[in-house]
Amino acid sequence: MKDEAERRNDHLRREIDLLSHDKNFLQRENSSLNDQVSRLQDKLDRAEAGLLESKKQADKYMDRVLHANDEIKHKFDDKYAKELQEMKDRYNKDLELVKSNLIEVYQTKTLHLTERKDELELRNAKLEK
Repeated sequence: MKDEAERRNDHLRREIDLLSHDKNFLQRENSSLNDQVSRLQDKLDRAEAGLLESKKQADKYMDRVLHANDEIKHKFDDKYAKELQEMKDRYNKDLELVKSNLIEVYQTKTLHLTERKDELELRNAKLEK
């Protein structure tokens, strides 16, 4: 019976020894995995911070693009209004010139017709005598 108790004792010691080794191994693995989780969490935190910074940069660029677009539109509108005003001014100037030329032509024609009328009246008066 003593042999059996010793065998049982040896068996339990080996089992305890084996469980101790397993426990030590699992503790090391757990520690290693905790370190890995910590590194990955730090990496994730840095990635999230980088993403946030990238989003801020993208917003800044978008604001700059929209502002530049507004400036371009404003410049285009100003240029368009200026060109339109220049065209209106040229049109009015040309209209005044045509009007002036028509008045001159009308006056010349009226003068010519008046002279012709006077001439014909004079001729008619001579023929009536």
